[in-house]
Amino acid sequence: MLCDNQFCFYWSDDLCTLSDISFDDRGCCQDCLTLSLTDRQLQKAREKTLRLLDRQYDHWE
Repeated sequence: MLCDNQFCFYWSDDLCTLSDISFDDRGCCQDCLTLSLTDRQLQKAREKTLRLLDRQYDHWE
C-alpha cells in the first residue's frame, strides 16, 4: 500500500511494509509508529539535504 509518512517505522520507498493495516474514522493509519528525532538530528538532516540540493543545482547550471 502506498504511504506518504516517511517518519513511520513501517515506511520504505513510498510503501507500507506491513501486510495488513487498520484505519481510524479519519482515514489515518492506526498501526503507524513514528520515529522520534531530536532537534539536533532534524537540523543535521536539513543541513545535509540542503548541501545535496545545492550540489545538484550547481551540477545543472
